[in-house]
Amino acid sequence: MPTVEIWGENPGTIEEMDNDIVKVIEDIPELKIKGKGWVKIIYPTHRSNNNTIVVKITILKDPDRTLKVRNKLAEQVAMSIQNYYPKRKIQCSVYSLTHDQGSCSLEPRT
Repeated sequence: MPTVEIWGENPGTIEEMDNDIVKVIEDIPELKIKGKGWVKIIYPTHRSNNNTIVVKITILKDPDRTLKVRNKLAEQVAMSIQNYYPKRKIQCSVYSLTHDQGSCSLEPRT
């Protein structure tokens, strides 16, 4: 599941922007993402002291997720966010993780 962290001002229309971000991610076939349930978007509490919104995208490493695909992902997500903040600088980075870097996913307890 890709995680998109958006550091900066929270938008007034979070759901609309979230939907736009998921759409641009879904439109990249190499990512194999199908729907909002496959993407986690979070807005850490942070107020930027400059005019920059920082976006960090974390995805699992996959042979189809080449540098070209990761650059396209960064560009498409940044452009989607800039539609809501046309006068702000958007800085977007994509990080690939492998399972051997350590990770854990727990299902809810019943």
